[in-house]
Amino acid sequence: KRTIVERYGVAEENITVTPLGVSAVFRPIAPGQAEEMTRRFAIARPFILGVGNLQPRKNLERLIRAFARMTNGGDRDFDLVLVGQMAWQGHRVEAEVHRLGLDDRVRLTGYVSEEELVALYNRATVFAYPSIFEGFGLPVIEAMACGTPVLTSCASSLPEAAGSAARQVDPHDDEAIASELARLADDAALRAALSIKGREQAARFTWRATAELTARVFERVLERGS
Repeated sequence: KRTIVERYGVAEENITVTPLGVSAVFRPIAPGQAEEMTRRFAIARPFILGVGNLQPRKNLERLIRAFARMTNGGDRDFDLVLVGQMAWQGHRVEAEVHRLGLDDRVRLTGYVSEEELVALYNRATVFAYPSIFEGFGLPVIEAMACGTPVLTSCASSLPEAAGSAARQVDPHDDEAIASELARLADDAALRAALSIKGREQAARFTWRATAELTARVFERVLERGS
């Protein structure tokens, strides 16, 4: 909303924000079921999950560098699993993995089915989404609905979507991202608390609420026109 007002000069009172909703398929499932549904990925270690097409604004190169710092020294035995199709300049993500020698620790899955995505959210130790810009940030809510602890950025709409139910970080700071990843990896109590808060936050975002807010806008416009 703020961006539209600033860039296009639209009056604030003429804009209504309608948040997205999260599908009911995103939910906690049994560990065995999640492992069975993701067997084809052959993920043996605990992992940090990222979701989103491979493109610069998703900030995946910086996430990869932060992951390298977080696991440096071998004390944290994690993989990084990145779900998403190759998009604009996506080759840079692959190049960063190769440059840092992380070919055996970073998995690029490409497209996955919705069922597999739910299972990956459930299996992940942490969901990391340090995006530079989002219109909403639906993967954050999907991960929360599955009970997965979330690390996201303090940029654009993401603080509104995540609320106080996620750890937030400057998306331009490699060290800060690495530090928060390490904290979440090491602190089981923090992860448990975020899992509970995340499910409560996700429950606020339903497609019914989106539809009702949208319908109210239509009604106001029709009333104004008559």
